[in-house]
Amino acid sequence: MRKLFMFVLFVFWSLPAFAQEVLWSRTYGGSYNDQGHSVQQTTDGGYIVAGDTVPFLQYYSEVYLIKTNSTGDTLWTRTYGGSGWGGAYSVQQTTDGGYIVAGGTKSFGAGGLDVDVMLTKLDSLGNTCIGEFVSSTVMSVSPTVTSPATVVTSPATIVTSPPTEVTSHTTEVTTVCITFRGDANGDGAINVTDIVFLINYLFNETSAPDPLEAGDANCDGKVDIVDIVYLINYLFGEGPPPGC
Repeated sequence: MRKLFMFVLFVFWSLPAFAQEVLWSRTYGGSYNDQGHSVQQTTDGGYIVAGDTVPFLQYYSEVYLIKTNSTGDTLWTRTYGGSGWGGAYSVQQTTDGGYIVAGGTKSFGAGGLDVDVMLTKLDSLGNTCIGEFVSSTVMSVSPTVTSPATVVTSPATIVTSPPTEVTSHTTEVTTVCITFRGDANGDGAINVTDIVFLINYLFNETSAPDPLEAGDANCDGKVDIVDIVYLINYLFGEGPPPGC
């Protein structure tokens, strides 16, 4: 039977050790093992926590990232994993507002029984985007306010006025990113198989690159035979690499 671990984030007044007082504490995690290994304050006054979590009905951990506000309330969480163990041991906010996370993984690299170093760059919302940002869609949800009516009973007047409940304004950002332009088949490398993939897509009506921008090697906004020529020049001539 699994033993439950929860990690706790504490914030103290800046006082001598003998006089420290807890301002607030929070626990994060689910019904299996969860651990925090690194925490940093972010430029917005909140915190970013990196660690690992074991998802429900899974026997190995994944990278776990939590972004909070200044009082420890969760703004968003992200998990990153594959077919094997993974965990994060350090996180830092970067100058672009995103994050750089260091840890270990058995899902990628050599795989198997070996643990490889994992370094992951994230945007400000925790999205992984190794290559380029293609598009971003922002959906805003307006705040809602509910204020239950004051109830007055008589005789012996009793006034009950429940506190106003406010659901704050929220913003959801969906980011589409691709690993490499030119990596048309999405296997993580740019080689002759991408040329074959584009030929089949354009002339044999097979599946398209996903996302389509991955096949746009020359960044002209469309996927056509010019991208095939571009990749041929890059791989077999002295042409420039794909990318914008």
